[in-house]
Amino acid sequence: TPADLYDRPATQFAAGFIGQSNLLLGKHESTQRFEFGNVQIPLLGQTAAAPGTTPANLLIRPECVTLTAPGAGKLQGQVTEVVFLGSELRVLINLSAGTAASSTFIVRCSRETQPRVGDAVGLEKKKKKAQVLHH
Repeated sequence: TPADLYDRPATQFAAGFIGQSNLLLGKHESTQRFEFGNVQIPLLGQTAAAPGTTPANLLIRPECVTLTAPGAGKLQGQVTEVVFLGSELRVLINLSAGTAASSTFIVRCSRETQPRVGDAVGLEKKKKKAQVLHH
């Protein structure tokens, strides 16, 4: 179903077929965590893929991330664009060096959040809202 394809895509191609997605290239060496650069992202058992030694992508949908104060989230970055979408905002964030150079992350958040271009922000994945896709 479209909902299954969106929520549990089997491949990177399928992940991009419906909706936007963030793909973080890293290592999936444990069922409990994903390594993205120098950041450990907890998985909490939400992925069906078995750990492996080859590079993998962590799929995180834009609505599955919360903006936090700088330094508070697992990932750090700077707001590069804010797009008004009516009831919500689409925020583009350039992730900080040390995680992955020139990585752009998309977040959808409420209008009350009010991020501005140039703001430093933290990003925190909502619990059980990510999926590992092996190459």
